[in-house]
Amino acid sequence: MDLAFVQSGLLEKYLDTDVISAARVATLLKRRGILDGTPVYLDEETQTPIPPLCEFGRYLSTGLDSL
Repeated sequence: MDLAFVQSGLLEKYLDTDVISAARVATLLKRRGILDGTPVYLDEETQTPIPPLCEFGRYLSTGLDSL
């Protein structure tokens, strides 16, 4: 299992796709309440999110907005 953290500021630098813009992804993250610093647990082989752990990390990150 790998651990990463949401950093919406890096979208402009690393998101390379014609399908969706970095600004649109940042807007979606904000609208869905996924704050910078939210932990994202990824499967080592597929690099896809592990839902139960990601939900727990998102729950823990709700306290970040009060800091």
